[in-house]
Amino acid sequence: MNFKDTFMNGEQGLFKPSTLTPMQKLVLRFVVIGLIYYGFAVVEGMIMRMYQISPIAAIPDYQYFAILTAHPLVGIFGSTYSIVFGAFLFLVPFLMKKPLWSFKLANWTSILIGVGTLIFWLAGFFTHYAPLYTLYWPLPADFSQFNPLGGTFFVAGAFLGVAKVETIKHKVGLLFVVFLVILVALHFNVYDATKHVLLSLFVLLFGLIALYPISKINVIGDLSYGIYIYGFPIQQTLMYYFKLNTNTLILFSVLIAMLFGYFSWHLIEKRMLVFKNKF
Repeated sequence: MNFKDTFMNGEQGLFKPSTLTPMQKLVLRFVVIGLIYYGFAVVEGMIMRMYQISPIAAIPDYQYFAILTAHPLVGIFGSTYSIVFGAFLFLVPFLMKKPLWSFKLANWTSILIGVGTLIFWLAGFFTHYAPLYTLYWPLPADFSQFNPLGGTFFVAGAFLGVAKVETIKHKVGLLFVVFLVILVALHFNVYDATKHVLLSLFVLLFGLIALYPISKINVIGDLSYGIYIYGFPIQQTLMYYFKLNTNTLILFSVLIAMLFGYFSWHLIEKRMLVFKNKF
């Protein structure tokens, strides 16, 4: 048998698709998607290495950096995650001695991973969309856009979490004090040196205080996750088409993200909660 026949039908034609169980078909589907995107990542890797040795005329600089952005995402989400999902969906039911709750949902998971990965691969490989470049390829890092001290926000937040700041009784008073300290820091031009701690504490205290009418916004639904999910693409879209200044961008992106969050909660999230006890 030639390679094609062996590849499609197995050694000596022993591969019989009609004999596969639904679980075997599901796992095989994830494996095939993972292998396809692994091939994508391999080709991209070779192109990038050739470009480093001798720039390719057909690939301008901006597209090269776009490929750098798409490359790790294809390898992680398209290849690795697909294989991990396939293994997970097989091993958990097998080890727990329980059937998979829904093969339809599992198949939709494979479709969404495959299509989603293809979308950002097309955006990165065939366009100059490369906003995440320095996050995945630290050298050369563009520190004019990414401040390395920004990580201290996470450190400060972790410290405040350990300190159990939510148990403080006089949160409003402390919030006022922190606000005054921020104003003093701005006045004496030391805000940049202290903002990573002061701003983290201010935001955390502000979030823990039940301010009216902010505390009543949940009557229209839980918008938080929708704002988190849709906020970034909304900001990118507004900047791409309208080139807004900072204040205008904040205003419109918050309003639009809240609108998206509202519809996301009522049309998707709230309806999905009925399944939370099914798994």
